[in-house]
Amino acid sequence: QDSGLAELLNRETLVCTEDFEVNPFDGLPYSSRYYKLTKEREELPVWQVKYTFMESLLHNQIVIVAGDAKTGKSSQIPQWCAEYCLSNRYQHGVVVCTQVHKRTAVWLAWRVADEMDVNVGHEVGYFIPFESCCTAETILRCVFDDVLQREMMSVPLLNYYGVIILDDVHERTVPTDALLALLKVVLVSRPELRLVILTAPHMSSKLQNYYGSVPIIRVQSKHRTEVVYTCGIQKDHFLSALRLLFEIHHAKEKGDIVIFLACEQEIEKAYQIIKREESNLNPDLGELIPIPLYPTRKDFIPKPKQDKQKCCKKYRRKVLLTTSFGESLVWIKNVTFVIDVGVERRKVSKTTKISKSTKNYVGGERGR
Repeated sequence: QDSGLAELLNRETLVCTEDFEVNPFDGLPYSSRYYKLTKEREELPVWQVKYTFMESLLHNQIVIVAGDAKTGKSSQIPQWCAEYCLSNRYQHGVVVCTQVHKRTAVWLAWRVADEMDVNVGHEVGYFIPFESCCTAETILRCVFDDVLQREMMSVPLLNYYGVIILDDVHERTVPTDALLALLKVVLVSRPELRLVILTAPHMSSKLQNYYGSVPIIRVQSKHRTEVVYTCGIQKDHFLSALRLLFEIHHAKEKGDIVIFLACEQEIEKAYQIIKREESNLNPDLGELIPIPLYPTRKDFIPKPKQDKQKCCKKYRRKVLLTTSFGESLVWIKNVTFVIDVGVERRKVSKTTKISKSTKNYVGGERGR
């Protein structure tokens, strides 16, 4: 009887194993987490244009995808490009996706690997200055845009890649702008190469004028965004942003808040001010929880500490404090307000001049 039971269990195990869908990227059965993440991915706005994108990628050398932030284009399109290269058995090369910020390349690699149900450092990897996590088997690389520009110095035609994705082109960094020009020449020499450009809606027409008649796929956000500008240039952008934060909180309109500040020093300063003013706020308004997000730190996603004595409060509003570099780190779904000071503070050499944006606005391209 024991041997018969064991044989029956073995048969059931074999049947269950055969029912599992196999991941084509590593040949292993998908995990339960993969199916859970797939359901979440299908809710993203960009998922509605997957078929259109794959058709465009098949028949065109250049594809422009224009959409607002948080529509899923940065995380989903690299995976679809990997599927495209897989269908060609990688005979034209693998996928590389550039990022304008170093830590974003690392963060994106981890997220994409999780959704593809593969390992970072094997099928998916990242490459930033002084830190590489790629092998010869890596089929999707997330790299700092300067890294790919430097790679062109030794391999001008970038023969290792079959699809090149330039993300956040609207940021207009020097390496990304240089890649836009250089790749226009490379595409002539390599007809099989594909270039995918991800950008904000306002820049799609300029890119189309530069590259000619290329398809533009527009991704619409599920949420309507209202952009509200200040009446004039604020003398102190930092204090103006905090003043607006407390005005929103006192208005009792629910929703979490994101504040984009000029530099990481202002993140720490804003955090201390909000914590200090917390005791002066009306308890009926709920708790104001500041969460600092430092883009240049490896431990940039802290978890807010919960005080058991304060859990009885009716409402807890999170306030995420970061810079423009930390846009991809914002993970909270129910963000209702975005405050952007409209300026950046960067370290530059003495011989380099830096210009500041004179626009101070609430909302902006990042939306809600």
